[in-house]
Amino acid sequence: MLTVLPLKDEKKLNKIIELLPKVGQAPNVLMAEQDGNDLGYIAISEEKNALNILDIYLVDCENFDELSYEKKSNVDLLIRSAGSYSMNRKLLNLQCENKNLFSLLNRFGFQENQNKTAIPLYELFKPCHI
Repeated sequence: MLTVLPLKDEKKLNKIIELLPKVGQAPNVLMAEQDGNDLGYIAISEEKNALNILDIYLVDCENFDELSYEKKSNVDLLIRSAGSYSMNRKLLNLQCENKNLFSLLNRFGFQENQNKTAIPLYELFKPCHI
């Protein structure tokens, strides 16, 4: 079964948080797992009007330049999971100030503006037209 949930394992969580930039609000980590195996995570922190993406990590992925279909699907899953997390907290935008992630996120619809790239949730979750 495929799941994306806030990471509860304190050892794993602390190890990831140590690698993240220091932010005002304590970061959280959403971990993607399939059948008990880690696929990757998205590290996030809440801001006033947005959810900030601090980092994205995929298991067995050295860089994001050339992603397989499976890896693209995993990134999409993590971004949409962060969007859902954001929506549940009434934060209407996802944003990222980590320049190392700009080119990756821009491929998923984020738009650069000054020192960040962002997407409003209404763009991330467009309604299906039947």
